[in-house]
Amino acid sequence: MQIDESYEWELKRRYITDVSGQVTIDGNTQPGGRANAPKIMVNTNRDNLPTFGVSLEVRTSNNVIRNLGFIGGGQIILYEGNNLVENNWMGLKANGSGLSLASTASTQAARSLARGGIILPNEDSDNNIIRGNRIIGAFERAIRITSGGDNNLIEANYIGMDSQGHVPAPHDTGVNCARELDYNASLWYGGRGIQVTGDNNTVTNNRLVGLHVPQSTNDTPPITMEIAGVGNTVTLNVIGRDLAGKDAGVCGQGMLLQGTELLVENNLIVHTRNGFDPGDDGTDFDSAILTQSFAAGSGRWITVRKK
Repeated sequence: MQIDESYEWELKRRYITDVSGQVTIDGNTQPGGRANAPKIMVNTNRDNLPTFGVSLEVRTSNNVIRNLGFIGGGQIILYEGNNLVENNWMGLKANGSGLSLASTASTQAARSLARGGIILPNEDSDNNIIRGNRIIGAFERAIRITSGGDNNLIEANYIGMDSQGHVPAPHDTGVNCARELDYNASLWYGGRGIQVTGDNNTVTNNRLVGLHVPQSTNDTPPITMEIAGVGNTVTLNVIGRDLAGKDAGVCGQGMLLQGTELLVENNLIVHTRNGFDPGDDGTDFDSAILTQSFAAGSGRWITVRKK
């Protein structure tokens, strides 16, 4: 399905105080088609524009967006709360084998990979569920909660891999983290990971592998998880190991933890890089987790334990 990027694409309010929503967009409601992948692939960049495709802007609450495939660079942006976004593909080719570029119109456009991502941008972005999505090549973040979104659940998403949760050979035993500014088709670009601010959000049972983006020599590699705010919980996530058990790793730090009263428990982190030099992997210059608490006092620190 082609989206005309010259028009707005949004679930919008009927009037300024109306946030009722209650719209369901479900690709599986269509008859026929394949059973184990999205039946509908949505191309948000019909004309291959170097400025990328239009985003789906959700300005109401209590909506469901599931079982769709998105290519062309558009994002899903949740401005309100109590929405469910699940089992979607973002940035994958129709057959799920790897990255679909948002635009091939120029070298500069190709640097932004699939662009895409699921964004919760403001203080009303509360109580949303982001679950079971498969995202690759996100140039900004695959999933991002900023500006005070609270009580959201980010669960069981696969980021940086193909549709089967794998990084294919020859990248499966160690992603090449070469610093090249332009897109190189011979490299694996899983994109960027998860960023969370706000309070009392839960990030659980996600798998992030193969994260890498085009970058100059001195750019910082993409941090897999950036967690700030108060009272956020990060549990049972796997970083660097794909579903086939291969340690493909990531090209940046595993976790950067900031804020207070965070609980980080039972996460598996392997094959990360903290420094600028790919040779830092596994050395004293490498660090899977860095933490900093912004408030002093009993019970205000960050708790990191197990695995």
